[in-house]
Amino acid sequence: MREVFLAPVFFTADLRAPFFFAAGIPLFAAFFFLLTGFFTGFLAGFFVTFFAFFLVAIFAISIKN
Repeated sequence: MREVFLAPVFFTADLRAPFFFAAGIPLFAAFFFLLTGFFTGFLAGFFVTFFAFFLVAIFAISIKN
């Protein structure tokens, strides 16, 4: 399960590609939704929270540029 929690950190390491990341998150989430049964509710909350956070981060980055 550790990889699931660390994945957002690795994906945002390159902040020059925020739109590529934003497009990839739903696919990434859907992939784990298919793989998991027991953790589906937990992962749903996890990805919704981080997706909201990254939307704010992308917005802030676009304002700075």
